[in-house]
Amino acid sequence: MKKEILPENNYLGLIFQKIERKHLKEWFEYLIIPEFARHTSWDVKNIGDIERLEYWYNSFEPDSPIRFAIVDELTNALVGTIGFNSISPLNKSGEVSYDIAPPYWTKGIGTNVCKSMIKWGFFELDFVRIQATVLDTNSASEKVLLNCGFCYEGLLRSYRLVRGQPRDYKMYSILRSDVKSIFI
Repeated sequence: MKKEILPENNYLGLIFQKIERKHLKEWFEYLIIPEFARHTSWDVKNIGDIERLEYWYNSFEPDSPIRFAIVDELTNALVGTIGFNSISPLNKSGEVSYDIAPPYWTKGIGTNVCKSMIKWGFFELDFVRIQATVLDTNSASEKVLLNCGFCYEGLLRSYRLVRGQPRDYKMYSILRSDVKSIFI
């Protein structure tokens, strides 16, 4: 896998960077905002909860998760993160996951960076399938996925524990054959 190659982003003024220590404080600060956390599975209580993720997300093991910082090129502010929280080289698939800091909501950033990751997943990592799971209450994330061409596959009942409670998730997917003509 070519995980050392960073994806290209077409959203003006935003770039992808490897997640580094310098991003962790800003990331933590928006992950704990109740308005943000309500529709996610993040359960961070202190910065130590995400510090160990830096190494994990930057590993070059073929099946390790990978995540990038989305950074404002002008201010160096962390806008969000995006990546694949699970990768299966055997099945040539990955599960995309993203978060955008609340000040940047409703600007089209989620859709744009998700499209960039789809392209990178299919054409650099050689995936044939990219999927996403979304808490059944996260309509904003569902909108991003639908805008990116994902198809709804069904409801996963009590799929994951979120802060100790079983929660329902919606499954979405997109196949390389669905988008090949868009990116060529």
